[in-house]
Amino acid sequence: REINKAYLHYLDDEQAERVEVNITDEKIAETKAHLSAAIDGIVQNSYCRKSKKKVCKECDWKMICPR
Repeated sequence: REINKAYLHYLDDEQAERVEVNITDEKIAETKAHLSAAIDGIVQNSYCRKSKKKVCKECDWKMICPR
């Protein structure tokens, strides 16, 4: 079978949302590279933290994050 479309389903949102995602070969390769870099950063404890009041306030890691 050929896959034509893919979606993300946000089930924990106040308003359940379904968002179509780009599944071109280029986008899939870009996403794999991004995930690989994120995993490497986490394993090495070296990654960029984004400090935004709303994001930080709701973050699961806020108790251990140095920001």
